[in-house]
Amino acid sequence: MQQAEATIETTKLLQSGDMAGKPVAVPDIPGLYRAGEGFFLLWQTKADGTAQYLELMPTGLTAEYRAVHSEGAGHGTIVPQVHLRYDTHAAEWRFLTLKHEAFAGLPDAVKIQPVPPLTTGDRLPWLHDAYHRQGETWLHTGSDKHGQPEYIKVWQDADDPDRFIQHLPDETQPRIYLYDENSEFVREDENLCRATRAADDQLCQPGPSGYQPPVKKSRLTQQSDAAVEKWLDENRRLPRETLTGSGDSLKNSKNLSYALRLYQMRPEAKEKILQHSDASLFWLGRRLKKLEKLQQSAPETYQDFINNKQHPDEPDLEYALRLYLESNRRDTIKPAIIQYTGVSVIRLEREIVKSQDPKIFFEKYPKGEQESDMNWALRLARLPGENMSLQTIAWYTQVDLIQLYYRIGTPYKPLASELQTWFGNYIRHPGERDLDYAVRLVGLHKEQIRQGITAAKLINNDAIAHHATITFQALDAELQRIEETRAWLNSIPRQPQEGQTAGDNNNQQYALLLVKERYLQGKPKVRNREIATHVGITPQQLTEWVQSEKFAWLNKIERQPSEIVMENDSLSTAQLKNQYYSLRLIDQRKSQNTHWLITDDDLVRYCQITLRSLEEALAPGFGEDNPQHAAPVEQEAIWQPVSGLRHLKLKKNGWLLVSAADSATSVTMRVIGEGKVEVTGLENLKRSLSRKEYQQIKIKFDAKAKELIENDGNNQDDDLSANLHVIDDEKNPGIGLQVNAKKDIDANEIIGVYTGVWHENGDSLLNEIYKMGSQPVLTYLWGELKGPGLISAYQHANELALINTGEMAGFPSLGENNVGLGYINGKIPIYYASRKINAGEQLLIDYGSYYYPNDMIQKTLDDDIIGIIAREKECYFVIKGESKADSVFIGPDGEVDKIPPQYKGRKYILRRRLNERGILTYDTMSKKGDKVIVLGKVDENNLYCAMAKAMFPSAGLDKVNETIINLKDIARNARVEGGEIKPEPV
Repeated sequence: MQQAEATIETTKLLQSGDMAGKPVAVPDIPGLYRAGEGFFLLWQTKADGTAQYLELMPTGLTAEYRAVHSEGAGHGTIVPQVHLRYDTHAAEWRFLTLKHEAFAGLPDAVKIQPVPPLTTGDRLPWLHDAYHRQGETWLHTGSDKHGQPEYIKVWQDADDPDRFIQHLPDETQPRIYLYDENSEFVREDENLCRATRAADDQLCQPGPSGYQPPVKKSRLTQQSDAAVEKWLDENRRLPRETLTGSGDSLKNSKNLSYALRLYQMRPEAKEKILQHSDASLFWLGRRLKKLEKLQQSAPETYQDFINNKQHPDEPDLEYALRLYLESNRRDTIKPAIIQYTGVSVIRLEREIVKSQDPKIFFEKYPKGEQESDMNWALRLARLPGENMSLQTIAWYTQVDLIQLYYRIGTPYKPLASELQTWFGNYIRHPGERDLDYAVRLVGLHKEQIRQGITAAKLINNDAIAHHATITFQALDAELQRIEETRAWLNSIPRQPQEGQTAGDNNNQQYALLLVKERYLQGKPKVRNREIATHVGITPQQLTEWVQSEKFAWLNKIERQPSEIVMENDSLSTAQLKNQYYSLRLIDQRKSQNTHWLITDDDLVRYCQITLRSLEEALAPGFGEDNPQHAAPVEQEAIWQPVSGLRHLKLKKNGWLLVSAADSATSVTMRVIGEGKVEVTGLENLKRSLSRKEYQQIKIKFDAKAKELIENDGNNQDDDLSANLHVIDDEKNPGIGLQVNAKKDIDANEIIGVYTGVWHENGDSLLNEIYKMGSQPVLTYLWGELKGPGLISAYQHANELALINTGEMAGFPSLGENNVGLGYINGKIPIYYASRKINAGEQLLIDYGSYYYPNDMIQKTLDDDIIGIIAREKECYFVIKGESKADSVFIGPDGEVDKIPPQYKGRKYILRRRLNERGILTYDTMSKKGDKVIVLGKVDENNLYCAMAKAMFPSAGLDKVNETIINLKDIARNARVEGGEIKPEPV
């Protein structure tokens, strides 16, 4: 704390009389006191016994505070870059000096003092407090209690060099640090920066609390605003916003620029613009905030930028550079340019240096006091992101160019024009690796030397290595390996019966002999293509011969009767039989010495087990309790379904309807529209009352609806809390939560309005399903009275979403329904008491005859998954329905009318059916389609399990589980950008 005493001004300390109340000690943290709402640290006790306190401001981190210089009367100034933390393990206060507030709260374990210490020569260009040495990047976080500098190791994003990533061992999400235009590191959470999609699992059974489609329920039809769609089609991407392909490193930046330009033209179409441009809502909001800040802080500069328009074909980075150059290179304007254009700080700095005279580059990175000319040149050559040529560096630092190339690992002499022509005659083959290209050039060079071609005499291996973008050492090592391989191949001559004149059969015997000797003599560096070339065949031919030999050997060792997997075997039994078969194959492999041909990977694939199951079978004691290969008695569980209540995000006095694109935006008034507010859809109520009674109640309903709409949900929760009580249903845990009346509710009294996320159509709903999972979304879903609109309460709900139904197939009866349903202007559901509800009685609503999830939604989700797997596995799935007309064929190109002939051997048949609860389930069918293998237990991986069993019909529990994981990973990687797919419970 001695450092702290030198930093804190004693005149800014407080005495107990200056505080809002008497200071009270905080338990377990010595020296910390609380007075009123403030925190104070006992700093010192004067000679006269007067205690003086330092005011602290909590940082939100446990036992960590910022120091405040008190100014009196409740005012104060935060001491910059100073934090105080109480270390519970060391039982002491620590003084922390932070270079940037973004580094607050970092565990001491991740702070490092590199050895040898980092120097100014390691500093990253243009970045304060960032260093790079020997392939590692460091950020200077501050100093420890002894005043020694501390650093953290990070990774610099290749696509966005202003972005640095830190992985902490105890945190599931990495920390992201952004270097902004103010030369500050700021924190950004990764889940805010990256859009995620999730839950590609099949549609599972919803719980009984809330999915309540009216007569016309959700339809997955794309019904969008035609005018907006037409406008988007008319305003296409400018050349600078056009993507160059899937690997465009500026994809996110271009999408954002396109979205920003459209938004500035038509802000009310934000949701459609984001969908159309594939841009992030978070990043668009961030850009808009920066523009607003710039407009407020520097209105004249902002207007100058607007007047100096960006050209249609001018990329953002070139535009930013032009603004800088036209400002006469004023460094003070760079932060404003970065705010306005949104370009990377580092990328702009690089472009500025490129536009300058080389002399400026060397002045920016001067030679160190104790640094030799060569070390200076090497440091300049290794600066990340710089494009200064080695020739220029060598000339300016006065070192030998060849020596400089040699020291950085690529010896090379400048090419004459004749040599450039020589290399131009022998360009790289498509897909050819750097090393292979260099070896081919060496071979061509040697042949031309032998022929006496003059141009070849000017070439050497140094120049070839440089041209192929590899090091001389790598080329030299590869050439040595090739020579050793050639000598080894020549040392194993053909046998008399293997002469080349005898045809392919003899070639095959010789090739297999070389493959065998490679294993026996331990020559793993000898490649198959080198063996093939030596024998005089193609690599493909060698692969086919080896595979043919493998299967010939494996097929000779047939399964014994006790090892044959039957269709009615459980997965556990099938796994055990496959393991016993693999053990017998291993015994045969050992006795016949065929390890060179049959690997463990070959065995597990052939026996349809996993490597882990093979290791289990090889362990001592396997099978001792089961000498007759009997199937163990155990629960047949492929994947245990997730159980538990659905956890809704209940919003206190939340808006009635919020936007699907931005949950912080209300869309209630837009959905309801202008004009009269009334309750519709009350046909059941109308039939039960006289005309006069109905009119009186209708007037009361309309008045209440108008009040709720005008307040947009404000104070509705006060009514709900006063009338309703949410409790667990202990007798029926599968039902979940239930809603009871706190007090009597009279018949025909409004209970409340159903709240949620508004989806214009089914396509919008699918976006939420992919992100949050199908079950939780469909469990709390209403549709509008007429039309495609949908209200999903899963992420924005009140207590009404938890009201159950009295009767539903597959669940116990809960009693007579006592809650009726109407719609405000045909859009928003509103609940009323259909009869008197007594205090303590459960509220129950009729879900209607369309409670079950629309099978079209389920088929859409499932067929999407099947198509992803078919593309990855290059196969076809035949999905048989209740009738022949219901069958569909899904393959690499999506749904087709007929399977192409070349895929006949790669088709798998599934049967799809609707169970008694309205959920689509899948079974596996035999290759001929004449037998159905019913999976029995239906869980959240039913579709994946059916596909796995179809692909591996004799597989056991281990192989099926492994395949399920593989298929889920394929589906996840095809749809999700980061984040895990949430499993859905049955």
